[in-house]
Amino acid sequence: MQAEGLTVVASGWGEPPQAATIELPRGVLAPGLIDLQLNGAFGHDLATTDLAGWKEVVRRLPETGVTAFVPTFITATLDELASSLERYRKLRSHPRAGRTTARP
Repeated sequence: MQAEGLTVVASGWGEPPQAATIELPRGVLAPGLIDLQLNGAFGHDLATTDLAGWKEVVRRLPETGVTAFVPTFITATLDELASSLERYRKLRSHPRAGRTTARP
């Protein structure tokens, strides 16, 4: 596999056309999983947790193989949902959102 930044630009079998920058002597290199409905993780409900809880979920999800996710909220009042969306907006506007973490 050949990557430029965070983008895979080539893949194939056999010897690479140039020297590898990272050797993987065993195991399998595979793409991350995408969780299409994540209500929460690691003890945090995404609808009610604070920004620190969101950050922990985003930081730790790759431990489970998940590299991207769609945050979902359980049924709640409009005020509660609005508060949940505001916390999510703050996370997305954080300058490090999505770097070396799962991408919401």
